[in-house]
Amino acid sequence: MKRLLVEGDKVKADLVKAAGAILSAAAVARILAASPESLRESYPDVQFANGDIAGVADVLEVIGFDGRWTVLDWLLTPDDDDLNGLSPLEALKTRPDLRRTVIDLARAEGR
Repeated sequence: MKRLLVEGDKVKADLVKAAGAILSAAAVARILAASPESLRESYPDVQFANGDIAGVADVLEVIGFDGRWTVLDWLLTPDDDDLNGLSPLEALKTRPDLRRTVIDLARAEGR
């Protein structure tokens, strides 16, 4: 059991390193001038790196599962079928033509 917890912590640390950080709902609320109650528990920092990445807010709004680690993993995992090997985050950053596809994939997740 302890080994699984250590492995889980390593996976989480790797995800945070790839994303930059995880922001609390309070931190996101300050950035967006919104109430913390109107936001999910936390958000990947990647949404706010170098300004808002077009489409990430839409993904977070429609994604079909909860949990910051699951969402972050999904954002960073390459998709060979629909995104030509890009992760959803990479597609949003570099391929504006794939924005609708990324949002549709997010909506379909977890359903």
